[in-house]
Amino acid sequence: RRSEWAVGTPYAADFVFWKACARYEQGQYADALQLVGGFRSRFPESDLRPPVARLRTKCYLKLKQYDLAMELFSRIEDAYPDALETPLCMLDWAGTMIDQGQGEDARKVLIRLVEKYPKSEAAVVGRMWLARIYMDREEWPRAQGLLQDVTAMKDIPAGDHYSAWLALAELQEKQTNLTEAVSAL
Repeated sequence: RRSEWAVGTPYAADFVFWKACARYEQGQYADALQLVGGFRSRFPESDLRPPVARLRTKCYLKLKQYDLAMELFSRIEDAYPDALETPLCMLDWAGTMIDQGQGEDARKVLIRLVEKYPKSEAAVVGRMWLARIYMDREEWPRAQGLLQDVTAMKDIPAGDHYSAWLALAELQEKQTNLTEAVSAL
């Protein structure tokens, strides 16, 4: 209702972004996309360009427009390598690929995520997903190394430690190393 108040002010980009976020939260994904359409050209200097790009990917995924989401994920990685949103987008990208049965492509994205953003929260989850891919391929040493990396990390959520230890126990059990599996548990 009050969008005209922001036009021409230093807060115009913020207003568009937060209004689009509200539409997303209300399940109005097409409306959110319409609001942020052309955001880069309308607000070329805005610090909100990476969050807007992430919002767009989330809308595309909700609308099941996977090709558009995948294309945008790739552009985000290249366009905003230093943005806080980039590792999260890479994790979403890999998750979408896994859901679409593109495990090998997901593996490549997860490797880049872990290498480029090793201390990010997304990389913690990325390591566990990558370990799961290696477990499915029975590449036990690679999976074990990734999971042990997570168990050794400090300052990560307890749930991530818990998940990594459970995955390590599963890995050991699949190799019939029951003593090690019990130890991990």
